[in-house]
Amino acid sequence: REDILNELFRPDRPFEALVDHMDPPPVWVPGDFLRRFFSCTDPFEVEFETLGCDVVEDLIKSSENLCHHSQKGLHPRVARKGKLLPRVMYETILGSLFEEKAAILPDEMNDDDPHGFVVTPSENIFCQECVDEFHLDIRPKLDLLEDYVFLYEELDTKSEDAPIQYEAGTVFVCEEDKYVYLVARKFCSALRDHIKQIMKKVAPADAESIPIDENLLPQYETIAEGLETIEMKDIEVEESSTDKDENVDKQVNNAITCPHGVCTRSTKQIVRFVSWKVWQRIVKVFPHAIEH
Repeated sequence: REDILNELFRPDRPFEALVDHMDPPPVWVPGDFLRRFFSCTDPFEVEFETLGCDVVEDLIKSSENLCHHSQKGLHPRVARKGKLLPRVMYETILGSLFEEKAAILPDEMNDDDPHGFVVTPSENIFCQECVDEFHLDIRPKLDLLEDYVFLYEELDTKSEDAPIQYEAGTVFVCEEDKYVYLVARKFCSALRDHIKQIMKKVAPADAESIPIDENLLPQYETIAEGLETIEMKDIEVEESSTDKDENVDKQVNNAITCPHGVCTRSTKQIVRFVSWKVWQRIVKVFPHAIEH
């Protein structure tokens, strides 16, 4: 079993990346079974001693993981809890189990079907209805995180502010690109701190920046798996009745706005100058943002 385990998790050969090129197609196996099989601390003697125990149906139990949509396939949440095995490795595991069963019950006729039910990418690993439901569930969280990553980078103190003046003859892609908006630095700092804490919940972030794209996945196999660990309410900015620096102002510019709605401070020590594109993303996340 140790040889199988070492082959399965070889760092130089990620099997999942080769799925489309495998012939015959790989087999999906539940993670619970694999952990028990490789642990060697929880043997299958009890099951084997039960008359009628079928290795595929009663031990591997792939069929029990099919979704409720007429058992068309696996829900994405379920699929992530298993692993795709090359067919030869799957058959090696089956052979090992058959040998163990025969050793415990040598006189019993082995009626196991070595070609029993399997879940494969080419046939039944995906249920489109489950996939659609899953996308509807995580899409709002993913959209908000994408906005967060964009704002985190754009509001970085290392990023230059939008220019207040343009040279004569400057060509703008759209009319809105001419405009510059003021954003309180206090808001920028608080929001970036909030985003950093959120991103650490779905994937580790270092002290300087938030990894994005493929670098956003060191802790989980996919960002979707990280999103599963948090609720939408845990991502959004909470309402706060205090004016502490660490609190994110959901109106963005209260710190530079008088009770009459007029901007009171506009020095670069107090505000950032951002483009229309950045301001629109801020308003998307904070629809009650005060515009200056």
